[in-house]
Amino acid sequence: VNGAARPCFSRPFVASTPKFGQLSNSILRSFLSTSSSPEAKHTAFEIQRTQSGNLPVYLDYRKGRTMCITIVRRIKGNKNVLASQLQKLVGRQHAVKMKEGTIEIVGDHKKEVSEALEQWGAVQATSYSS
Repeated sequence: VNGAARPCFSRPFVASTPKFGQLSNSILRSFLSTSSSPEAKHTAFEIQRTQSGNLPVYLDYRKGRTMCITIVRRIKGNKNVLASQLQKLVGRQHAVKMKEGTIEIVGDHKKEVSEALEQWGAVQATSYSS
């Protein structure tokens, strides 16, 4: 035991690890495309619009209407990538929770999230027939 080599865990491995902003931007660039054609559009996630053509971003009030929650629904694809991008958008001080079929963000971030989803090109047009 005395002569056996043991690994050193005192120094964290950060030499080749990119900063969070660089990592999330590279993930976003690799998964999102700004192309308008549906064939060339490759995203890790998509948000399908509602039947009325609106974005499925809602506000919910809980705990006696003292706590506001922003809810993103109708998510297709990789929710982890979307959650990490939304976390970066709203800041680390706001909790982002992944639930079954939805993502919940503590606080009123409806306008920011809606604008970001449109900018990222992650919104899918409705395909309903009237």
